[in-house]
Amino acid sequence: MYYIGSHLGSETDNYKGSGIDFTKEYKTHPNDFIRTILEYCFIAEYSELRLIEEKHLTNYNVACDNRFYNRTTKAYGGYHEKSVITRKNTLNELGI
Repeated sequence: MYYIGSHLGSETDNYKGSGIDFTKEYKTHPNDFIRTILEYCFIAEYSELRLIEEKHLTNYNVACDNRFYNRTTKAYGGYHEKSVITRKNTLNELGI
């Protein structure tokens, strides 16, 4: 299985991802995952990072590929209200 996500920060800051399905699986099986960085970016605005993430989500056609934890080719992250509410509820259920 695969998960594509973007992160504005350091490689060593322990951020793993925030996708609902990914987070659920990572909590129970963290050793099953290997981190691969697809692209390093120097950006002026956070919105640029989302566009780069969407490029990868689209290139891998994640919405139609069951091998991905991603549910859509959109990079909503924390800025999409429905995504935020669903993520908060799921993380609360997981005790995260």
